[in-house]
Amino acid sequence: MNWKQLVMEIALISLGSNPKTAPLVPFVVRGIQEAEDLKNAKGKDKLTHAVTIAKEGVAAVNAVKPGTINEAAVDAVIASSISAVVDSANVIKNAKLVTD
Repeated sequence: MNWKQLVMEIALISLGSNPKTAPLVPFVVRGIQEAEDLKNAKGKDKLTHAVTIAKEGVAAVNAVKPGTINEAAVDAVIASSISAVVDSANVIKNAKLVTD
């Protein structure tokens, strides 16, 4: 398993188990994975990018089916979730339990 796959697994476990946060999983994962591919980006820039991608996904879902995800309520959840998922994945990576 590589780091990006691990991110998906952790997001599924941490967010997917709650019906209120489960719809965020694909957007959080996509945001993190895209942010990881940014050349020369630092942690804060990666987080900003990942949050932006995730919020765009939430807006897209709500454009198709209004009110599916409470956009006002998820801002803090998205940033915190992204940080928690990345931190968890990095702990596992640093323990040499995944490949790059």
